[in-house]
Parts: sequence; structure tokens; C-alpha cells
Amino acid sequence: FLTNTLRLTSSKAVTIRGSNETFEAVLDGSLSTNGCLQVDYGVAAVIRDLTICNGRTYSGGHGAGARLDAGVVRNCMFTNNITCGWGGGGALYLQYNCRVENCVFYGNTASNSGGGGILVMSRGPGIYDCVFSNNTAQFGGAITLSESGNVARCRITDNRATGSLGGGGLYVVGDGAQIWNCEILRNVSYSRGGGVMMYRGWLVNSLVASNVASNDGGGVFSSGYTNAATLGTFIQNCTLADNTCTGLGCSIYATQYTYVVNCIISSNAHDDWYNAGGP
Repeated sequence: FLTNTLRLTSSKAVTIRGSNETFEAVLDGSLSTNGCLQVDYGVAAVIRDLTICNGRTYSGGHGAGARLDAGVVRNCMFTNNITCGWGGGGALYLQYNCRVENCVFYGNTASNSGGGGILVMSRGPGIYDCVFSNNTAQFGGAITLSESGNVARCRITDNRATGSLGGGGLYVVGDGAQIWNCEILRNVSYSRGGGVMMYRGWLVNSLVASNVASNDGGGVFSSGYTNAATLGTFIQNCTLADNTCTGLGCSIYATQYTYVVNCIISSNAHDDWYNAGGP
């Protein structure tokens, strides 16, 4: 059990590794530390084969499980971490050129902000081959991309966004954000965008199915929030099916600078598509 945040500050290469790949080695914050782990900028750290759990941040702190300004997290389990106040990233807060690979995020919470699983706050981070399930946030139940970032080959299921901004699975703002080859299933937004809430970025080669929004955009709510067509929202080579909403666009609710290319849109609730206008 941790009594203080484990913080890595040395510029030397550092590895923290469990004894095997079944998450048996545990960093437990006991819901008392201000985050379990922090890796400072410039630290060549590798964090792997661990369970990181029961972290809590207070007074707007970010990343109750871990905060990374550098390094790699690989084959870890993040569970029951919670940010309080305005802090985001219930399990992980990422900046700069760090990577997350083959990790599981289950039951983490950003109680009053974004990214129940992960909050990305700058350009550079990549999230690959991860599973996100039963995470909760005000917006972006699993992942919030506030800047660019790559999310690829991830399974994002049964997450919730409880606030007015939406994004049961993902909340995407950054114009360079890219979501590739993901499964986005059974997520719930108490507002818009049951699967994904997008203001900019790319959603490509992905399955968006059985998501629910209490307002518009059961699968995706998209607003290319920009005055430049090249910085809009692009939904390409995706399948959107069996999504529901109580408002409009049970598959996609689209506003300005939204481009939907070569997609399969089928078997959604009362309407598959709603175009709210704009160029």
C-alpha cells in the first residue's frame, strides 16, 4: 500500500515491473494518496505488469492512477481510481510523447471532469490495444482527447458520461485526434454522443454499435467546430448500427464540417442520420 505518490524524476531509464503478466503485483493508493504514480517530463520510464488501483486525487489533481509526462505503460490493470473536484483522468493523465499499450481500464471515475479512463491534455500520446469498461466521467466516459492523440485497436464498452457535454465512450476535441480500428459498444451518455462526442478529428475503420444517448447522436454527435474544412470531423469506413437516442440522429447527428465517407449505417432507432446543416 502506498502512503505517498510514487514519483519518478530522474533522467535515467527506470523500469517498474511486476513479477509476471497477470497483474498480481499491486500499487494500491488506499484512496488516500494524491495519485499513485507520477512520471515527470524527460524520464525514460517503463511501467509494466502491474495493477494500479484505489488512487484518489483531490482539489483538481489529475490522474488518480498515474500521471505521465513521459514514458510507457504496458500490460497494466487500472481499477477503482477516482479524481475529485475538477481533476480529470480517473485512471491516467497523459501529456507529451508517452504511450499506453495492452492495458485494461475498469471501473475508474473522473467525478467532475473528463476521461474516466484516460485524459489526454497535449499532443503526442498514443493509446493502443487497450480495453476500457465500466468507467465513468462527466464527459468522455472512457477517454477524453483534449488535444491530438492516437487511439488504435481499442475496445471501449459499457462506459458512461453523466454530464451535459456528452461522449459516453469518447469525447474528442483535438483537431489532430485519430481513432482507428476500435470497437465502441454499449456506452451511455446522459446527454449527447452515446458512443463518441466529436468536435474535430478522425474516426476510421471502427464499429460503433448499441450505444445510447439521452439526447442527440446515439452513436456519434459530430460538430466540426472550426472555420476550416480541413480541420473538421471525418468519419470514414465505419459501421454504425443499433444505436439509440431520444433526440435526433440515432446513428450520427452531424453539424458543420462533418464528413461521412464509405460508412455502413443501419438498424439504428427512429432515424439513422440527422444533418443539422452547415457547410
